[in-house]
Formats: sequence, structure tokens, C-alpha cells
Amino acid sequence: MHARGVVHRDLKMENIMLDSTKQFIKIVDFGLSNMWSGGAALRTPCGSLEYAAPELFVDGRRYGPEVDLWSIGVIVYGMVTGGLPFTGAEGGEGKSRPQLRAAISRGFTRKQRAALACVTPECKAFIQHLLEPNVELRMKIEEASRHRWVRRPGMRMKTHPFGTIDPVVNREVPPRPPRDTLLTGVS
Repeated sequence: MHARGVVHRDLKMENIMLDSTKQFIKIVDFGLSNMWSGGAALRTPCGSLEYAAPELFVDGRRYGPEVDLWSIGVIVYGMVTGGLPFTGAEGGEGKSRPQLRAAISRGFTRKQRAALACVTPECKAFIQHLLEPNVELRMKIEEASRHRWVRRPGMRMKTHPFGTIDPVVNREVPPRPPRDTLLTGVS
């Protein structure tokens, strides 16, 4: 997805599906995605707050695929612990949006480390490097795909047999019908 210049911007558990063979994941709901071309050119904060990277809370800050890596960290954390790392108040729901943003910006605390106590050191390191609030220190996609937790013995990473897409055709958007065509039958 990133190699094709797409930043999803709303990765969350609900947007990740398994195909019918249960060998490949499918990422769905590209409604908030945008094209990205090298430099961190995106600015609009969007997506689900619990999965949002801290840099999205800085007005006018430009970003790129690193926001999806943070979201992947939240997803993996949720898969191995059964809960999201940054959610409602300590004892339940009700934490305000500013408090939730502050917790996300702080990153890992004792609470998250305690929740990961039952996972392997490799898994813990993988998640912590994805949920690094400092974008410069956060794991990149190349590092994530080579991480020893992902590439552990006996596991093979497969890529979907997706053919190459002509970049010109990939960026073409069909022309929008004239406005009066959209309102046919309305007077």
C-alpha cells in the first residue's frame, strides 16, 4: 500500500479482514486514505482516535505512512492483549478526548508494559517500537517486515500475488457526471 503511494489513515481492527483462504489479510475502508508521494505531504488529522498517532494532534504537522505504522502497533497490541493501549479512563469509559490525546502522546506507561508482561520479549519490542511517540525513532515498514517477531522460524511472509498497476491508470478518476444528471427527477 505504501509502496503504491497510499496512506490509509484509518487502520484499525475493523478494517482488517482475512481472505477466504485465511492466508492473506485484506485492508478495507479506504474512505480516509490519501495519496502520498515521498515527502510528508499530508496534513489533515483523521481516523479513529484510539488508533491515531501522536503527530496527528499537532496542528499543521505534515505526515506520511508513519501514522499507519503507529496504527499497526495499536492493532498488534490489541491482538495480543485483548484491549487497546489507549482508551477510556483507567477504570472504564469516560476519558475526555484531550486526556486520551495526552495519553497517546506520552506513549507507553506502566499500564501498557504490564499488559504485555505475558508476551515474548520479541513481541513486546515489536509493539513498543511501533508505538514510539517520536516519529524519528518509530519503526519503519522495512524494519517491521524484517523484525524477528514477524520473521520467526517456521513463519513465512507471503505477499499477495497482485500484479503491477500502471501508475497513470491507478491515479485516474472517472469524470463526475454533470450536476443535473445527479438530480434527475428532482424539481
